[in-house]
Amino acid sequence: MRRLFFDKDFLNRLEHLVFLSKRIHAGGKGGSRRSKNYGVGIEYADHREYNNGDDIRYIDWGLYARSGKLYTKLFQEDEDINIYILIDRSLSMDFGSPSKLQYALTLSASLGYVGLSMLDHVGAGYFSDDIEGLIPPRRGKNQLFPYLDFLSSFAPANATGLNRSLESFAAKVKTPGIVIILSDFFDEKGYERGLNYLLFRKFEVHAIQVLCTEEINPEVVGKLRLENMEDGIYSDMDVDKDGLDVYLDNLKRYNLGLKNFCGARGILYQQAVTDMQFDRLLMEYFQLQI
Repeated sequence: MRRLFFDKDFLNRLEHLVFLSKRIHAGGKGGSRRSKNYGVGIEYADHREYNNGDDIRYIDWGLYARSGKLYTKLFQEDEDINIYILIDRSLSMDFGSPSKLQYALTLSASLGYVGLSMLDHVGAGYFSDDIEGLIPPRRGKNQLFPYLDFLSSFAPANATGLNRSLESFAAKVKTPGIVIILSDFFDEKGYERGLNYLLFRKFEVHAIQVLCTEEINPEVVGKLRLENMEDGIYSDMDVDKDGLDVYLDNLKRYNLGLKNFCGARGILYQQAVTDMQFDRLLMEYFQLQI
């Protein structure tokens, strides 16, 4: 799988993406998060009255000249960010050309590369009917190849269990951070309970809904045999234009419901369709964080 990621063009586009991401982060809040802890950092935050033992280098002499009292400058410390990338490998993701899973892996590789280049801590996990193969967040570009090896280690399998998978992940991970979920979010049992539990456990949640062009713009009419990829059940039906319109309306309402659910809870939502260039999509994703 690694060879799918690392041709020359892909690397050049990733480096350009890192460069643009740094510029976006420098101009907004995305990625350049600060902790609520005060210490000796790089960004001025506040001041307090001087106490015996404080470092005299951080006395605010300008404020002393105006008030006649000694105050110590406080700075916000940089905060290490844990980023967890969760990839849906259920059988419904093995659809399309390229498949939704292949596209999700390209996004995962790209997000991991950018995160490690920005000196964030990046981890990942797969899920289907439960969380699987979780690797802890690691820092530094030397972690890129182990990360890509992990991405290459799973194939599509099993039915979707979003609620159970997300709850299991939140229960296992003791240090909250940003969790990026790459999934089609197609689960008859829903996704609401799992997303709410992540928020309850203090994660910042990003939902990237991965769909393929064949789902968005199906070009099929006539007598068809449709298979549910996750339970193997077939349905024979005669599909005409009106039937396609009903399908497209249902899909639109389902996707809008997911988007509205996320928006009402402060969850970043983005739809990703497999015919969209990955770097263009990720630039939009980074800009959503500002």
